[in-house]
Amino acid sequence: MRTLIQNSRVFTGDTVLPRADVLIDGTRIAAVRTGPDGDTDGLVDEVVDGTGKTLLPGLIDAHTHVADGDLALAVGFGVTTELDMFCLPNNLARQRALAGGSDAVADLRSAGVLATPPGGHPSRLLTPEALAFLGDSIDSFTPVASVADAEPFVEARIAEGADYLKVVFDDGTHSGEALPVLAPEIAKALVTAARAHGLKTIAHVWKAEDARIALDAGVDGLAHVYTDLGEGPEAEGLAARIASHGVFVVSTLVYIEAVTGGGGRELFADPLVGPRIPEHLRPGPAAASGPGRTPESARASAAIGLLHRAGVPVLAGTDATPFGPVHGAALLRELLLLTEAGLRPEEALRAATRAPAEHFGLVDRGRVAAGLRADLLLVEGDPTEDVRAPFHSRGLAPWCAPVPLSERKTAVSNHRFLKVGTGESRPTRVPLPPAFLVKASTEDTEGRLSVLEVVVARPIPRHVHHSADECVYVLEGELIADFEGGSHSLGAGEFVLLPHGVPHALRPGSTPPPRVLQLSSPGGWERVIEDMFAAGGPVAAGGALDPAALNATAEAHGITYL
Repeated sequence: MRTLIQNSRVFTGDTVLPRADVLIDGTRIAAVRTGPDGDTDGLVDEVVDGTGKTLLPGLIDAHTHVADGDLALAVGFGVTTELDMFCLPNNLARQRALAGGSDAVADLRSAGVLATPPGGHPSRLLTPEALAFLGDSIDSFTPVASVADAEPFVEARIAEGADYLKVVFDDGTHSGEALPVLAPEIAKALVTAARAHGLKTIAHVWKAEDARIALDAGVDGLAHVYTDLGEGPEAEGLAARIASHGVFVVSTLVYIEAVTGGGGRELFADPLVGPRIPEHLRPGPAAASGPGRTPESARASAAIGLLHRAGVPVLAGTDATPFGPVHGAALLRELLLLTEAGLRPEEALRAATRAPAEHFGLVDRGRVAAGLRADLLLVEGDPTEDVRAPFHSRGLAPWCAPVPLSERKTAVSNHRFLKVGTGESRPTRVPLPPAFLVKASTEDTEGRLSVLEVVVARPIPRHVHHSADECVYVLEGELIADFEGGSHSLGAGEFVLLPHGVPHALRPGSTPPPRVLQLSSPGGWERVIEDMFAAGGPVAAGGALDPAALNATAEAHGITYL
């Protein structure tokens, strides 16, 4: 497939070309020409008119945490590569397989398991519910307790395929709790071991003192900007020291404003961005009248401006997670926050393209140049003058080596042909009873939907899906759907759509009980079932399903039984 994008403005990652033609051949950029229309080195299959538009490298988010569906969400907003900063092994294996096998999702690099002392951050976040959601075990989270642990820990990360090492420097002050921190000698041993194996080390910090300790250990980058030191002689001295060490800083301003209760609501209110954000990631009504920029956000923004002026490489990152900030969309907000911190629009774009590619060794992307991957965005307007252009671009068209977004459904469905026979089920994380057959999993459909064949043997209590629509097609028997005060009988061949946000209940209306095809969009329904059986506890009392017991698992998946 050879595609010629003509007459567009091009931000190369380095500079702006007022008008250029870019030829894409297969998965690579074949040529970038600024002269009059000329030879295309052969026939082209498609010509795209770039008049009035800007072509730029696919965006790179330099700080994320991925789970099922996140990579697909990211690429829809123009983020073509995510740099994950902590991912447990089972989840990481799924995400790597997805990124490696599909051009409908963002590409992925990851630190794998991060280095922290016993009980250190983020141990308190690894609840049974969180681990079940990720499909991982606490056994895969190995803390570092001594200098002797450093080399084996790094070797284990390399065995898992880690692309870099992340080390935590966080005493919990900002969250109001005292957490253990790595001893300086352990931190230095980790950095030394990583460097010996060719890995860069990225430090999680929150305070200026954390950054100083990380610098003493010899890290290559900071995964956050500090929030307690914005301007003044002390701040200037720290910025100069970071610059002298050649250390980069990942901004994560959008994360800081989110966790400190600052702004960010503009993203959800945007008419072209907001509707594409999953409902469970949107702020509630109370957030709409919350405070503006917090002192932490203001100091972090000032620190980024000071670091930039001191010559420190600033990389755009969001700390996006499955629960927010929103993968993809958050990076658009981050670009705006970087300009508010003092970067010119062109510099902010560089922080999300060339800069992370350069500092993380991604030599095949981050620029528009011959020979590189065709990870490209074509947007209306000129983001080198106003970084909000991608927000307001109805024509946002990511190419991911090099399938345009508008063509991905066909391309990806052809790539993912799947046939499941009668009585067969797709693989599940835990064994499920024969009453539950997974015909298409969330992973199979890249998060878009899940399809199960289910025997509804007993009443399913009234419940509400906060983000997923549920569709049921009756294969045999009779199903009763209770919805908005009415009861609806469905026989074989009949169908019902149960929209998210509206409580409903289901119950068998026949003996033997009905057999149905159950579809959830976006996907995730099979993970609810898996987690309920993995939990092993009783979910029924006196033969009836118990809403309280069900909620112990379901609420982590955006479902509440009433």
